[in-house]
Amino acid sequence: TYEPIGRYYTGASTLLQLFDSEIERNVFYRNNGDGTFSVATAEAGLEGVGWGGDSAALDYDEDGDQDLLVTNMFGGSVLYRNDGKGRFEDVTEATLGRTPWGAVAARLLDYDGDGRLDLYVVDMHSDMWTGFDYDLSRVEPERKYEKFFGPYLEDPDFRAQKREEVFAEKARIRYERTFFGNGLYRNLGGGRFEEVSGKTGAETFWPWGMGVGDFDNDGFEDVFLASGMGYPWEFWPNAYLGNNGDGTFTNRAKEAWPATPRRRATCWCAARRRRARPARCSASSIRASTSARPPRRRWPASWSILSTRMRPAVLDLYVFQ
Repeated sequence: TYEPIGRYYTGASTLLQLFDSEIERNVFYRNNGDGTFSVATAEAGLEGVGWGGDSAALDYDEDGDQDLLVTNMFGGSVLYRNDGKGRFEDVTEATLGRTPWGAVAARLLDYDGDGRLDLYVVDMHSDMWTGFDYDLSRVEPERKYEKFFGPYLEDPDFRAQKREEVFAEKARIRYERTFFGNGLYRNLGGGRFEEVSGKTGAETFWPWGMGVGDFDNDGFEDVFLASGMGYPWEFWPNAYLGNNGDGTFTNRAKEAWPATPRRRATCWCAARRRRARPARCSASSIRASTSARPPRRRWPASWSILSTRMRPAVLDLYVFQ
């Protein structure tokens, strides 16, 4: 419905209502070779199921054709095999097994230095079980859950169980094909992968955009994850997964950015015209500083990242809202 006074369209007021919205399919543009493109989504088999978050092109089966991984913000990610004739086939279950539910970013990297490209998929929407007033000091960032409402289901509270049932039905969750957390797929060669996020230190909380590079110049690829959630949720810091060189990661964000704002800091959110303790407003709306930052200096936004080579052999980070 169009609201003429505010000049906007009203949408679903709850996430459950949003699941009933019309699905917007993915679009595949085939290059015509003359600077123009043609829509070839249906004939390529790449329409998907909607809610696409990110994609990564890779030759996972080493047959010389580029295959495709597509993440889903409210469902499992999908791996498509290229048959070499312009057609793609869903091979997710046979190749990757279970995939993250609610993933927003995917990148290729050789995290273990064996010469094969591994696949890292980060899942933000699995961490939306927290309420606005949830004490984030209780969060265990390295922990995965079998169901969406996570730790709430460990409390014998019937309401949490019922909420899970209702949510799973609306979101069409298939527990046997998904898990709730990040997924790091180690390439074993020959089109085979092993999910190793739990034992490698690759599980994090509220991850959004992802950048991969050897940020400390030690010969191993590290990962930066722009993290957190907007007002009225509390602040959550970005993650910097430093590669230990032994097939594991350590979050070194505190070492890399010692001036990260404190979680209980206060800011003025111009969009809401009120003082906001959640301390996670957009950079453009910050009106006050905290003791963790010099006066009049804006906080770093936490949405997505871009890696650029500004100096020889040194990777810089560009973080934007």
